[in-house]
Amino acid sequence: MPIVAVSDRSIRRDAAWTDGWRVAATCWFLGFAVTSSAWTQTDTRRIPVRRPSSTPNTARSADRVTPADYEADGPIAEQPGEVTEVIIRNEAGEIVEGELSQGEFFVGPRPAPVIVGDPAGRSVVHSIADDGTVAQAMPGQTPLPTGTTSCSQCDTVGCHGDCGPTRSPRNADLARAEAIARVLANPFADFWARAEYVHLFVDGQPIPALVTTGPSTADVDDAGVIGQTGVTVLVGNERLDEDDRSAGRFELGRYLSNTGLAVSASFLFSEDVSSTFIGDATTADVLARPFIDLSPGSVGYDAELISYPGTFAGDLTISSNTEFGMADALVHAILISTPARRLDGFIGYQYLMLDDDLHITDSKRVVGGTTGLTIGSRFTHSDQFRTRNDFHGVAIGARTSVCHCGWAFSTSLKLALGLTDVTVHRDGASTSDVAIVGGGTDSTVSNTGLLIQDSNRGTRDFDSFSVAPELNFRLARRLASGWDASMGYQLIYWSRVARAGDQIDLLVNQTQSSVGGLQGIAAPGDSIIMDDLIAHGLTFGLSREF
Repeated sequence: MPIVAVSDRSIRRDAAWTDGWRVAATCWFLGFAVTSSAWTQTDTRRIPVRRPSSTPNTARSADRVTPADYEADGPIAEQPGEVTEVIIRNEAGEIVEGELSQGEFFVGPRPAPVIVGDPAGRSVVHSIADDGTVAQAMPGQTPLPTGTTSCSQCDTVGCHGDCGPTRSPRNADLARAEAIARVLANPFADFWARAEYVHLFVDGQPIPALVTTGPSTADVDDAGVIGQTGVTVLVGNERLDEDDRSAGRFELGRYLSNTGLAVSASFLFSEDVSSTFIGDATTADVLARPFIDLSPGSVGYDAELISYPGTFAGDLTISSNTEFGMADALVHAILISTPARRLDGFIGYQYLMLDDDLHITDSKRVVGGTTGLTIGSRFTHSDQFRTRNDFHGVAIGARTSVCHCGWAFSTSLKLALGLTDVTVHRDGASTSDVAIVGGGTDSTVSNTGLLIQDSNRGTRDFDSFSVAPELNFRLARRLASGWDASMGYQLIYWSRVARAGDQIDLLVNQTQSSVGGLQGIAAPGDSIIMDDLIAHGLTFGLSREF
């Protein structure tokens, strides 16, 4: 498609539009937009730019004709202003050398919009009608300064053609149309994107001693009790779900013209890390759930036996899961931008999420009569601890990079201040099926477990002030394709979060579930224990500025 653009007294290449198809898209959009504008004159006039009766050779870039070529089509209306010189591009975007003589007009296989001079010192944009004529539309932008062919050559230019402070309100629609046309022609212009794989480590949830074992020769009342000879902890006094995990981080940003500002958004999601412990008679002869008994008259370490040779046959399961993620939305101010160095300051919104779940279940059957319980009776307990942390805050920080010979080293420091919305949920359940001599069972169901009693059961919500700094280091190498390959290190700290394992209280007053009711101090307590979180990992990614 041939393209026409008015210039000064010489033919020049428009540096801002190196591809002919982009100019064609812009011109087409301008013609469409301005004809629907409120500034469109009601007195539509025609100027003699028409298709010749015979279709020109498509290999030619353009035809130049005189008004005499159109005498058969009727009189030719005069248009104010004079076309002096033009830039002509073919469909490949190449400039075709040549000038219009006095009285000549440009036509081609697919005539494009034409810009002609106006006596008032403005420009007028025209669109091609189906019959090959050009209908006048709206006034265009203020003429370009002498020696320029496009807004991109102005010192006071914006990315979308705003050439300085002399722009009048009547040019708003045209400028808006031009900006939209540029976006349509190159929708990724001024954008950057980054995708990273993160080999992430997140602090696990700390747990107390949950499962013990000991010698099967010990007395049934002492088996599995912490502090007794030979008793060891099988599960507990550690952090669960502290294994490494895979994560992905994606960032998309855009520079806001030549304002020195940019916006970006990023999010990180990681795979859930879970663990499961299953214990039965094949794991150890003795399995027990330890606790500290606060019942009046029996204060001290104790244990709920799950498996004991000749007395109980049972099993228990401890399952846990941890989720972690983050996101942000930032506004950047470009403070320094040179080929060798760059510095941005930013401010925006930060979000962090941490979700923990810990579930303990046990089941046992009485197989011996040394405990006074009826053989064949069954007992189960279930304790569940769940926490949810959602951080919402304001993030401020800076990032900088230095470049040399295709390599770039960048750092980023971000500090977020805000509130963490904390939810702590504790729930329990128990069943007992006591065998009755002569047949049948006496069943009882309750909403308490072993470590979940009426004193700590339920859900609590509250807000906690938190700080969440983040530090990034990245070394990047420019690839031939225009992408950057990078590797780096990421560190995130989050203060005052609730972990599920921290909410386990081994102090238990068993009188709460007795027929006579609570005696002494209510335990476990419902206090909330807060902790800090550290997440860090190695990053490997690709990025590009379009």
